Amino acid sequence: MLTVLFNDGSFLCGLLSWGFAGAAVTCVGNYKRGARRSLLSWLFCVVAMLLQWFEMYHRISIHDLSAVEDTILAPVIGSVVLIAVSAGLNILAYVKYTKT
Repeated sequence: MLTVLFNDGSFLCGLLSWGFAGAAVTCVGNYKRGARRSLLSWLFCVVAMLLQWFEMYHRISIHDLSAVEDTILAPVIGSVVLIAVSAGLNILAYVKYTKT
């Protein structure tokens, strides 16, 4: 049950991270609002990562080591994609802020 909550929560936070980063890109001219959305994007990115770490800890604590061994690559790849897309969108937002 906790594994499902951690995974679903992580997925939802990842989508929110991308959503706020995308919204930050569209806030050209309003630096304060855009900066707030970029900050929220990074916050949700960090929460998504933490939930994945808690999920791995939960599997280890219930001694489900075979599941950890079988699935460890998916959170690693997912984390890299989450960070790369969030960073790219937030960098794009920053570039837009500095051009105006």
